[in-house]
This record gives sequence, structure tokens and C-alpha cells, in this order.
Amino acid sequence: MDIAVDFAALVEEMQIRRLAQLYARAMDHNEPEILSAIFTEDAVLSIDPETPLGPPFHKRGHAEICTVPSILKAAYLRTHHVVRNQTVTIDGNRAAGETYCIAAHLFMAANNIATVREVTIRYQDRYLRENGQWRYTARTLEIDWWELRPVNLPDASAPLELDRNGSAAAGGVDTLFMIGTSTESG
Repeated sequence: MDIAVDFAALVEEMQIRRLAQLYARAMDHNEPEILSAIFTEDAVLSIDPETPLGPPFHKRGHAEICTVPSILKAAYLRTHHVVRNQTVTIDGNRAAGETYCIAAHLFMAANNIATVREVTIRYQDRYLRENGQWRYTARTLEIDWWELRPVNLPDASAPLELDRNGSAAAGGVDTLFMIGTSTESG
């Protein structure tokens, strides 16, 4: 079995994966300037077809694409995009790929309950290498499914404390992430 590694191809794939990571950051932190750096001037960002989450949209060029983070910021309290699997086929200065993502969108539901809409996405991506830099020429979101669920938000003045059984407790320290430590005195 030949397990030879093409390190140059791995570096190119890592550069392309970095685009997806930067895209996620731009969306989550309302940093449209990142999008200008990772999309070509005439790139297209789109969602097809219409879904129950909203109508299709097509943003072309930097001016339109760079409006998307502010749209998300206006619609949600926060977003959190996690880049998952990615497959890429490179052909010279062009490439095509599919990138999986889980995108969480936090909002207050009508009953004033903090709610997250977690969307399972597959991006169909096209790339172009210009001056040694990979950029998106097209990015199309395909939504596989989503779920809505209530979530707990820590109060900034008194963070939620969970006891060792995961139940809410008084005090203000979140012990959920303190695995292996004891909050009991003794």
C-alpha cells in the first residue's frame, strides 16, 4: 500500500479550509472586511431553493456579500458557525469542494425564551487561486435540516451554577466544565 503524502497538495487544502474558517469568523463577529479578502470581486454567495428558514438569496460581488454579517447581527443575538468535514478537488488554479457546517443562531422566541436554531449546512464551493491566494468564486448553502430548542443563557452578573448532577444550583459558578473537581467543602 502506497502511503506517500503530497505535502504541497496538503498545504493547498489547508489554505482552502482556512477560507471556511475565516468565513465563519466573519459571520459570527460581523467582520465583513474578511469577506472582501476571501471572495473574488465577482463571487456569488447564495441559498437555493427557498426554505422554511427564508427565501432564496443571491449576493454578487464584495458590496453585496459584505452585507450578510450585518444581516445576521440584526436578526440574531449571536451566531456560532462550526466548520466540519471538507472535501476539495484541485485542478490547477481552480478547485471545487463541499464544506459541512453546523450554524447555531441564537434569538429570543416570542415567549421570551432563549432559543437556538441549529442548522446543518453543506456549502457547495468553487475556488480560484489568484496571485498565489485561494478565494471563493461561488458559495452555495444547502440546508439539510435544522432544529429549534430552548437554551440556557448565563446571567452576566451571576453565571449559572450547576451542581455535580447537572442541576441548577445557587452561587453563580458554572461547574459543568470543571470535570473532576469538587465544589463541596469538606
